[in-house]
Amino acid sequence: MILNNQIITDIKINNVNDLYKLKSFWEDGTLKINKSQIARELEVDRRTVDKYIKGYSKPKSRKCRDCITPFYDIIEELLSDRNQQIFYYRKVLWQYLVDNHDFTGTYCNFCNYLKKYPEFDSYFRKNKTSNTNSVTIRYETDMGKQAQLDWKESIPFILSSGETIDVNIFVLLLSYSRFRIYRVSLSKTQDILFSFLDDSFFITIHQLSSKKLNYISEYYNV
Repeated sequence: MILNNQIITDIKINNVNDLYKLKSFWEDGTLKINKSQIARELEVDRRTVDKYIKGYSKPKSRKCRDCITPFYDIIEELLSDRNQQIFYYRKVLWQYLVDNHDFTGTYCNFCNYLKKYPEFDSYFRKNKTSNTNSVTIRYETDMGKQAQLDWKESIPFILSSGETIDVNIFVLLLSYSRFRIYRVSLSKTQDILFSFLDDSFFITIHQLSSKKLNYISEYYNV
């Protein structure tokens, strides 16, 4: 009887990928293998040594699980016209799912798979504003010369009770420092306007005075 057996004579082990060479010796028991010693020399876990001796090889490509499919119905509802909330950015939607629906996928993986669903990807492309054709020229003046006043009027705001109210935002912008002051009101009466202006002038003077005092203190080291 002639027995053919493939014997590996080169058993030099440099890393875990070479441990498959010990498999035949481990299976027929011709060589006693000290897995703990191998693990110490390769600086890996003993279970890793056992796994690679049995023929394990690390896959060349990593298979990522589609994290969108289990949450498809939820995402579809959130991005539908029936939902009053608008998600302008993918990260806001991802954070909402994490906080409210126990979503565990990473943000990078979430964005990659979201692009594979045209109905979801088109939602964010539609809400993305483009400013390629508009150029904003920054208007500047000398210090203390001018401030720009603007009202953001009748902005719908949904309360926690579900009631919708209109709010108005007062914005005062100093043309030199670009310092902004914001105030919110439910009306736009003259009294409200004058009150916001008085408050803004007081804050502006206080800010300038504080900076001047800090400059004097630093200059004279007092």
